[in-house]
Amino acid sequence: MFILSLSGITNAQHIDFHLFLRTETNGLLAGGNLVASGQLAAHQDLQLTNLQPGEYFVDAGTDPLKISPNWIRQEFELGHETNTQMTVDFEQAELDLFFSDPAPVDLFDAWGNRLLAIKESDYRPPYKPPTESAPFHVFSKKLSPSIYRVRMASEATNSLHFEARDESIRLLPGKKVTKSIELIRWSVPKLHATWVNSFKTRFLLVKSNPPFLAARTETTIGEFEAFATNVSLPLSTLVSATANGFVDIGRTWKDAFSGSGTKTNPVVGVS
Repeated sequence: MFILSLSGITNAQHIDFHLFLRTETNGLLAGGNLVASGQLAAHQDLQLTNLQPGEYFVDAGTDPLKISPNWIRQEFELGHETNTQMTVDFEQAELDLFFSDPAPVDLFDAWGNRLLAIKESDYRPPYKPPTESAPFHVFSKKLSPSIYRVRMASEATNSLHFEARDESIRLLPGKKVTKSIELIRWSVPKLHATWVNSFKTRFLLVKSNPPFLAARTETTIGEFEAFATNVSLPLSTLVSATANGFVDIGRTWKDAFSGSGTKTNPVVGVS
């Protein structure tokens, strides 16, 4: 039985591996015949039986299904012993992460698994920042060599008004990476308690997160007609839900009501 073990891989990590039997000729892919391939989780051993004696090598990496600088090759010779065990050692890397603002972010591995959910309260006071534009220290952490992705959490974009962005970080075995990320806030106009538009419609401030303005009264046919004329909006007939399904009622928003209607009636059938 042949047993393949991992070292230096955290619980949330996986590796992809390819096991080859070396051949005298060039053979298949890197000079060997492919014997087995797949994915292993941390603390999970691969056990194979009925392998013929010979020279083997294993290509293994923490990036999904691609050869990269993070992949490691280990060679071994398999004899007639009952059991042979080999350990692939992934020397851990170190990530030192800084942000321009203490915003909630998530850290994902190469497979899209969320490893860390970093909240505003998790940030440390600034110390020796690599750049003045990113003084807030997120963490210093040892991780398996791989590609990682930093993504803005939804509350950072919805409540704190930061632009959504993903940042990829590649960690090589045994290396330290210092990453500074400058966050950008999207523009939020300053809203006053009331506002009146060109149709003399009064808007009131709704104190939500984020805040917005809402009209005190419904938009009238006359107001929407002025807007439609200004932007050259095409006029199309309305479709209404009936007992027989959706039916074209043959009227437009201008004459949606059964009577003649007036321009002071609320407009319907528009969005």
